[in-house]
Amino acid sequence: MKTRFILPVLFLISFSLGSFTSCKEPSSGPETEAKDSLVLKFKESDLTSAILFLHSSGVTLPASVSLYRNGDSVQTFLLHRADTSLKDSLLSPSTSYNWQAKLRKTASSFLTSNTVTARTIDTTSHTFTWKLDTLGAAGSVLFDVAIVNDTCVWVVGDIKSQPYSPVDRYNAAMWNGKVWKKFRIKFLNFSGTQSTQIIKSVWSDTKAKLIFVSDIASVVISNISFTSIYLNTTVTAVKGIPNKIWGLSSGNFYFVGGDGSITHYNGSTFTLMESGTTVNLQDVWGTSDNEVWACGGSIFNNSGSVILKFSNGKVQKVWDYATSVFPDPRRHTLISSLWYAPNSGTWWEMGLNNEVYLEVNNTVTAWSTPIEWAPSRLRGSGDNSIFICAPSGRLCHFNGLTWKAYPELYRDNRDFYSLDVKPNRLVVVGKESDGKALVLIGN
Repeated sequence: MKTRFILPVLFLISFSLGSFTSCKEPSSGPETEAKDSLVLKFKESDLTSAILFLHSSGVTLPASVSLYRNGDSVQTFLLHRADTSLKDSLLSPSTSYNWQAKLRKTASSFLTSNTVTARTIDTTSHTFTWKLDTLGAAGSVLFDVAIVNDTCVWVVGDIKSQPYSPVDRYNAAMWNGKVWKKFRIKFLNFSGTQSTQIIKSVWSDTKAKLIFVSDIASVVISNISFTSIYLNTTVTAVKGIPNKIWGLSSGNFYFVGGDGSITHYNGSTFTLMESGTTVNLQDVWGTSDNEVWACGGSIFNNSGSVILKFSNGKVQKVWDYATSVFPDPRRHTLISSLWYAPNSGTWWEMGLNNEVYLEVNNTVTAWSTPIEWAPSRLRGSGDNSIFICAPSGRLCHFNGLTWKAYPELYRDNRDFYSLDVKPNRLVVVGKESDGKALVLIGN
C-alpha cells in the first residue's frame, strides 16, 4: 500500500494581464524608467504542494528563470509573460519551506526575487468519537445525507413508523445538533396528488436551500428548515430510478440514476441528457458546468461500468470497463463513486474492490484501501481527509498519508450506503442489523 500522497511534479501556468489606457495629466517633469524587479508571492498550499505567484517588471522577455526551494533549484523555465503562477510539488505535509526566484539577465548577472515562506497543511487525525442513532421501525433505511452546518444535518430514505409497514412512513429527518426531528415530505405525483414518497438523494447548496429527489423522480426544493417550499414537481425527463444529486445551486443541478439516466435542471426546465450508456449511474460530482462527472456499474449483471464527463449539455465517456486495457489499473473493476479534491485537482474514483484510483491530468494511480469489497460511497473534505463506507459496517479514513479502518463498527447486516463529510464531522447513513434506519456521526 502506498502511504504518501504524491502529486505531479512542478509545472507552470502562464497568463497575460489585460491592459488599458486612460487620460493622464501632463507630467511635471521627465518620466523615470521603472527599475527592473522580480516579486514572488505565496498563494496557497495543500499536503504536498504549494502555489506561488511571480511578477516581473522592467525586464526583457523571454528570460530564463529558476525557482529555488530552501536554497536548491527545483525548476528552470523560460518566462514569456510578466505574471506567472507556479506549482511546487513533492513536498512533505506540515513542513515549512522558503522559495526564491532568480531571473538570468546576462551570462553572469541575475535578478533575484524576495524570499517567501509558507507551510504545507498537516495530516488529519484518525481518531473519532462515534455516535450511532437509529430511526424508525424494522424495514426502514436511509439512502443519503447532507451536512448543512454543525446544527443542521438532513438524512433521507424510508423511515417506517410500524415494522415493515408501507403506509405510515416518514421520508426524512433533521438533526439540530442534539435531537432528530422526522418529516413527511409530500411530493407531487403524476396524478396531481401528493404523497410521502421514498427519497433517494438530498443536496444542500451554498445558499441554504435543499434539493430532494424521490424514487419516482419527483423533486422538492426548500429552505434548510423546511418551512418554505420553492418547487414541488414531477420530472418526466428521466429514464431510471434516481440515485444521486449534485449541483452548483438550486437552479442548476444534476441527478443520475438507472438506465444511464442524467437529468439537468437549469432553474426552469428539466432536461434528459443523452448519456450513451444503459449503466446504472450511482454517483455524480462536479466543479462547474464544464466539469461534471458521473459513474456507475453493477456487479449483479453485465451492464458494465463507465465514467462520464458532461458539460454544456454534452456527455463523453472518460472511461469504459468494456474497452479498458493494460496499463489502466481500473480494467479489472467497476467504478461506483467519485469525488473531486479542488486543492490538488485530483479525481478520486472508487472501485468495487479494495482500491481507489487517483486521476490527475489523465494519469491514473491505484491505491489499496482497508475496504475488502463493494464500497458504496467515497467523499472527502480535502486531500487529507477522505472516507469510504461499505456494507457490514465497513468504514475507512485517509488522513493524507495513511488509511485506517474502524473494526469496532463492523457488524453483519449493518450496511452503510452513503456519507457526507465536513471538517471535523462525518455522517454515514444506511441500515442497522435490526432493520432500522441507521445514522453514524463521527466527530
